[in-house]
Amino acid sequence: MNKAAIYCRLSKEDMDKLNKGDDSESIQNQKLLLMDYAMDHGMQIYKVYSDDDYSGADKDRPEWNEMLKGAENREFDVIICKTQSRFTREMEMVEKYIHGFFVEWGIRFIGVVDNVDTNIKGNKKARQINGLINEWYLEDLSENIKSVLRRKMENGQFLGAFALYGYKKDPADRHKMIVDEETAKVVKHIYDLYIEGYSIKRISYILTESQIPTPTAYKQRNGYTYKNPHSDSATARLGVWSTTTIRNILTNNTYLGILTQGKAKKLSYKSKKVIKAPESEWIIKEDNHEPIIDTNTFYQVQKMMKSKRTVSCDDKQGNKKYKAHCLAGKVKCMDCGASLIKTGGGSSQDSRYLRCQLANKTRSKLCSSHSIRLNQLKDTVAGEIRKLINEVLNEGNEKYLADRLSEASDTNNTIGLKTRELNNINRIINESKKALSALYMDKVKKIISESEYVTLKEIFNSNINEQHEKSFKLKGEIESLKILQIEKPDAVTLAKKYVSFEELTSEIVMNFIDYIKVGEKDMYGNQDIHIHWNI
Repeated sequence: MNKAAIYCRLSKEDMDKLNKGDDSESIQNQKLLLMDYAMDHGMQIYKVYSDDDYSGADKDRPEWNEMLKGAENREFDVIICKTQSRFTREMEMVEKYIHGFFVEWGIRFIGVVDNVDTNIKGNKKARQINGLINEWYLEDLSENIKSVLRRKMENGQFLGAFALYGYKKDPADRHKMIVDEETAKVVKHIYDLYIEGYSIKRISYILTESQIPTPTAYKQRNGYTYKNPHSDSATARLGVWSTTTIRNILTNNTYLGILTQGKAKKLSYKSKKVIKAPESEWIIKEDNHEPIIDTNTFYQVQKMMKSKRTVSCDDKQGNKKYKAHCLAGKVKCMDCGASLIKTGGGSSQDSRYLRCQLANKTRSKLCSSHSIRLNQLKDTVAGEIRKLINEVLNEGNEKYLADRLSEASDTNNTIGLKTRELNNINRIINESKKALSALYMDKVKKIISESEYVTLKEIFNSNINEQHEKSFKLKGEIESLKILQIEKPDAVTLAKKYVSFEELTSEIVMNFIDYIKVGEKDMYGNQDIHIHWNI
């Protein structure tokens, strides 16, 4: 009597469960059908293998792999499935196992419903045709799923498994993010600390010492089955904030209310490998959800991060502060353009000197020191800012406002034109996608042939890709114009805000100053200082 292994599979697309954890009705029906078939044909049932919620293209099905191992060890003689597609939907696997290894191992394969039987001569062509049909089904299903997901992304639906730290999924709509007040406070605190002059590493220490739960710990504390790839490390188990996490929070424009999706994609429907998608394929929705960080603060932080500032370790009293001095990253050598970095010269931060980094590295072979005492430069800069504030609020107010209004009007007009062009491109993309969907239905209904469908599909996809490239370029241009507006804040507003400032801070410097150039001293000790304003 032949021993038979019965294999049942239910995919995620056709599952019909009664209760979570129970076998589905479909699996039960498959088992009954196949067990009856085995007994009717005088076969002894060796074991029933069952994979629930697995695709026919998945090669990591646990029971399937166990069955293949049993087949290789000749533990049974026959494998019985409802159809060949229950065993696999990939032509490659049909050839590898049904027409390859099973023949070597002496294993008979039977598909009850579609009359597949490797013992019947002439049945091979039918099996291969079934394999091709199943492969086409997989490809079409993959394309349809991609199309549906992309439309959801374009409509601003959030498709991630977990909301970004600072947000949570709306209980009324799981595709929408709303602000999580508890973690949003932490996000704002991180931005405030960075603007105050603390380094990313020091911020991680501050959060850890304050026993603020990390994003992973917070999710797990709230009952989410979330596991970070690095959550088993010693630092993660101890609740230590990583510098990578802080940096990601400081650079993620989702906190501006912008939703960016589609940044990764599968290599193909046959592979689980995920690759980075070109930026032109990203789906970006502005004003999609409530922002946590205001635009000025966000871009101020981006500029500070690019400035490569250094962090000092003491204040005037020698207390450990781990904050960058307020001019860090802003001071450049007038001759070579290198940054001026802090060097020794006293016990307190302000009594130290700034010196050309290139001169410091090359021992003054490629540039001279351009040395200047930090407290002297701070006094000069503070004086120039007070002078500018006075000019804006008193002497040059009307002219300045007129120039700014004219400049803002031109920029707004340009943004408006480019936005209208972008909307038109998005309309063309959406219409092309609808036409592509209709084209697929025409193929299914046999209104057009397979070859006509392939040709027309290539034309539509080429047009869609071309429009995506234009869209990506325009978005970049619009973003640059908006940043330009943001990076030049309203001088009157700033002047009123800081009119009575006593001490120069990183926030004041970032708002008013783009960069400072310091020249070398002449024979009389005079030194040029040029301030390039942000406003």
